[in-house]
This record gives sequence, C-alpha cells and structure tokens, in this order.
Amino acid sequence: MKQVVWAGILFAICVPLCFAQGGPPVIADDPETPGTNHWEINTAFVSTVLSHATEYQAPFLDFNYGAGEWVQLKFQVPFNLVSAHFGVGNPQVGVKIRFLDESKRGFSFSTYPQFTFGGTASAVQQDLASPGWQMFLPVEVSKTFGKFQVDGEAGYNLQQQFPNEIWLGIVGGYEPTERIQLLAEVHDIEAQRFNESEPVFDLGTRLKLTKLTTLLFTAGRSLPGTSGEVQKFFSFLGIQFTL
Repeated sequence: MKQVVWAGILFAICVPLCFAQGGPPVIADDPETPGTNHWEINTAFVSTVLSHATEYQAPFLDFNYGAGEWVQLKFQVPFNLVSAHFGVGNPQVGVKIRFLDESKRGFSFSTYPQFTFGGTASAVQQDLASPGWQMFLPVEVSKTFGKFQVDGEAGYNLQQQFPNEIWLGIVGGYEPTERIQLLAEVHDIEAQRFNESEPVFDLGTRLKLTKLTTLLFTAGRSLPGTSGEVQKFFSFLGIQFTL
C-alpha cells in the first residue's frame, strides 16, 4: 500500500510538468515509431547498484527499424559485467504496432509484444543472464494537452522460470527548448498477486547534439515499500542515432 501512495504523489508532481516521450532512457515506452525505413539505434552504459553487488551493461545495444509508418521492429542485446564476469545477457526482439494516431483520433495507442530469450547455461551460472524465456505483452497510450503530454504503459510479463508480473509506468517531462527534454518516470513491477512490488522513480534528459544524435541520461532508485530486490541507484547514459 505504501508504494501505491508514493506512486500517486509522484504522478501528481510529474503530470502538470509533462511533455513526454517513452523509450530509452526511461523504462516505459510510448506509441511512437521511427517512421518508414528509418532507424533508431540506442547505445548506452547502464549501471545498477544493488544491496549485494553492482551490475553493468557495457554496452547496452538497442536497434529499432521503422517497417512502415506505424510499425517498429526491435532487437536488443546487453553485454553484462557482473563480479568480474563479462558476457552477453538476455537478447530481446519485439514488434510495436501503433493502432491509433493522436493527429487523427485525439490520442495515440499501440501494443508492443517483446520476447526475451533465456540466457545460456554459462551466462546464467555467472549471473550474466536470467534463465528461461520471457514474453512481455504491453499497451501504450499517449495524449497531448497543448504543451503537456502524458505517456503510460501497462503490460503483463510471462516468465518461464519465475512468477508472472504486471508492469506499470508513467513518463513525464518538460521541454524548455527544442534541443532539451527533461524527463521524470514512476515505474512499478508487481508479482505474486500484488504481494511483491518493485516501484522505482527516475529523472533524466534527452539533449539533441546534432540532427542525427541525441544524448540520453536517467538516474533513479527504488521507492520505499519495495518488497523485491532494492536498487539503491541505477543510471543510463547513452547516445541515440536516428538514420
């Protein structure tokens, strides 16, 4: 219950300031796609400080291709560094389909199924990857109110080796100039019929460096009430290439 109260407070703070876009560097995604025959490639250094260890993804690679105006194909692979072990984590593929566009329907709406492959036996043994496959089945919605916009994502995560999860996320931000976008996010993962909860909060930015490159950054931590593994601090620092 405590984490729900925290999420409500942060939602109230974020929404009045938001001009948002989901996807890297935040956790939740949005209905936007790269556009026909366009690429969006995200490369990043990701760190997560847990109570017992610090984990790195160096590099984190995320490739997205616009297979039509409303369709996005995705391939993602992290290279993980944990306790002096380095190797490939859990690769992921996905297809985003935007069914409604705000310019025509008043809001945008999409679905974004994503399949994560189980790690190899050696990667699992070295804590570089998780065992078993996962299938994430989310929906995304986006609505603009003048200079303000709200992006939300909700999904069900099927897991072969662990209990299934419900993912909930809200992203907001503020765009002071055409080159800078400030971001805020509340995200929660619920499992065991809402008896296990992993709420987090993060702040970040997108800074347009050139016509084709954008700096991506977020930093955050777990919220009070976390019953799963506590993330004392996590960060995402990367570059987005649009081609």
